[in-house]
Amino acid sequence: MNPRKWIAASCLCVSLVLAGIPAQAGTQADAANDPNALRFVQVQAHSKEERSAIASLGLSIEFVRSDSVWGFASPSVLTRIRGSSFAVLGDFDLEIGRGGHEGVLDFPSADARFHNYQETLDALRNIVSKAADITRLASIGKTVEGRDIWALHINTNPESLQTGHSQKPGIAYLGAHHAR
Repeated sequence: MNPRKWIAASCLCVSLVLAGIPAQAGTQADAANDPNALRFVQVQAHSKEERSAIASLGLSIEFVRSDSVWGFASPSVLTRIRGSSFAVLGDFDLEIGRGGHEGVLDFPSADARFHNYQETLDALRNIVSKAADITRLASIGKTVEGRDIWALHINTNPESLQTGHSQKPGIAYLGAHHAR
């Protein structure tokens, strides 16, 4: 089957979300100014209610221990946590939270089979270059690291493709949404 027909037949809209750290980890302004300003912190928490309250302050919880949680926080989130009743037990550079992996925002070499942000973006651009008449790549927002969140729209109707609205049934696929 012709790849263009296969693309059109298989789905009408594909969304690929390429987020680094979840949006609740801080504000876009924090990351836009300096993505490396994110901190890896340990916050005292003994119950699921305390963990929920800490998450609502904006901490991206990555690990749960019996007496604490570990996660990523922007400067503004860290200020909110310190202003609350929760104790910050540890405050570390972003690299510590990423496990010291080479190319801090990339996969460790053992996981090279996975696409990082740039490789995935290159693949999306390649799809658009091969089927420009039925595809459109659009940024639908920014991650807290200041990176674009990309959506690949596929539609055989040029007007629907440009507006992003279609009368046809659609489908959305999400991927790379936990890109760390």
